[in-house]
Amino acid sequence: FLKAMQHYVQKWKFAHPYPEDFRDAITEYTQTDLNWFFDQWFETTKYIDYSIKSIKKEKSDSNNYKITFERLGGMEMPINFTVSTNTDKTYKYLIPNRWFAKTEENVTVLPKWYGWDLLHPTYDAIITLSEGEKIETVEIDPEHYMTDVDLTNNKKGKGGINTWEFDHRVPNLATWTNKKNFWRPDIW
Repeated sequence: FLKAMQHYVQKWKFAHPYPEDFRDAITEYTQTDLNWFFDQWFETTKYIDYSIKSIKKEKSDSNNYKITFERLGGMEMPINFTVSTNTDKTYKYLIPNRWFAKTEENVTVLPKWYGWDLLHPTYDAIITLSEGEKIETVEIDPEHYMTDVDLTNNKKGKGGINTWEFDHRVPNLATWTNKKNFWRPDIW
């Protein structure tokens, strides 16, 4: 991104570019059609919000798990997610959107997620693990690259992000990756 921005600045440093010029310069540098990305960011009020709806084992005698993802916001993005198992292994996966599939090392690319807005708001990923492995944690975008508006629904399993603590009325610093629930006894 930084090198693409430098290319844009170098190309338009003594001129008056328009938004289309920014789009063209970034597309020119990356040599990738990013119109789907710019259309959503510049021309709509959509936002990114993905969640893990459920994790289910397919059959009791198989090692297949069905992880259901849900798109709560209207914006479509490729989704990186990790699966951590009881054997301390972590597997990386990518769900491409209908336009874009990036490639990375040690990442399993799943079938594309076709759909937008209210059409196909859920996606089922079938994950096959080795014999004796069980899913402990599934997390969407563990590096926090995506601008997801609610990170509290991006992780399910062991080491969850919901905590409970007594409401002692002493303010603590808020965190945007964890959800805090407070309880306080009240007698009237």
